[in-house]
Amino acid sequence: ERAGVAKANVLYYYRSKAQLYEAVLDSIVEPLLEASRPFAGDQPPAEALRAYVDNKMRIGAERPHAARVFSCEIMRGAPR
Repeated sequence: ERAGVAKANVLYYYRSKAQLYEAVLDSIVEPLLEASRPFAGDQPPAEALRAYVDNKMRIGAERPHAARVFSCEIMRGAPR
């Protein structure tokens, strides 16, 4: 209701709560993986770390709820 989307519409795309939650996590993890790109380049480690932290801070500011969900998942531990 809060999202303004009918439950039937959600169930059309996601057959279960688990599938929906997985899609949400995927949308959260993708930008965070993107934030780690500086480590894949040829930058000196200090510069790569600085760029990574800057990226993470920007993502956290742009998507605070996503950052909170990700942090909670990390604290709970990933399913095995």
